[in-house]
Amino acid sequence: MARHYMWGVAGSAGILSLYFAILTLSNSLSHAVEELGVIGGWIALLTIGFGIQSGLFSFIREMIKERAGAKATASMAAAGGMGRSSDMGMTGTRSGTDSDRSSMWDEGSMPMMSSGTMNSGDAVIDLRPVRYHDGMMEVAFKANTHSVALENYNFTDHAELEFNGHTYRPVRSDRMRGHHNGGKMIFEVSERPEHFRIIIKGIPGPAERVYEW
Repeated sequence: MARHYMWGVAGSAGILSLYFAILTLSNSLSHAVEELGVIGGWIALLTIGFGIQSGLFSFIREMIKERAGAKATASMAAAGGMGRSSDMGMTGTRSGTDSDRSSMWDEGSMPMMSSGTMNSGDAVIDLRPVRYHDGMMEVAFKANTHSVALENYNFTDHAELEFNGHTYRPVRSDRMRGHHNGGKMIFEVSERPEHFRIIIKGIPGPAERVYEW
């Protein structure tokens, strides 16, 4: 909210500066001051009005961004829910065999899992394993929030892969900035995981986020 007020103050200051600049360049600074004494009331109304418009512009633009982010997150959460339902159905009918998992890896169709909300102090974090190649497992992530400073967190410090009784940290991860992010984290493992889970701790929201495939 303070940012919107600053936009308003900056707009008012800008229009007043423009008034002084035009009259000073066309005549002199003393003339600008003299004219201000004559039409000061109108200049004050113009300055205040333009400041209010600047603040409203900043506020409306932020609201549009947040609504667009919320819609995108809702779509991703719905896709994640469909992915989870599809995965549960496969487990029930085909017993979740290793060949099923291998097929999903090969087809790049591992389901996306989601955790968190867009409520204050929380973030929605979606994960989807996308590729295993030469000992490197790539996991795509999307992180969206209205309130958490995600740039303060890196998945190399907050994510763990559990597989075959071992725990792995990402060897690298794209950094997050702002409230809406997407990227990949990379785990180094000796073989392609078939049954595994990723746990995220320490990012505001749920104390422990568990994603299992």
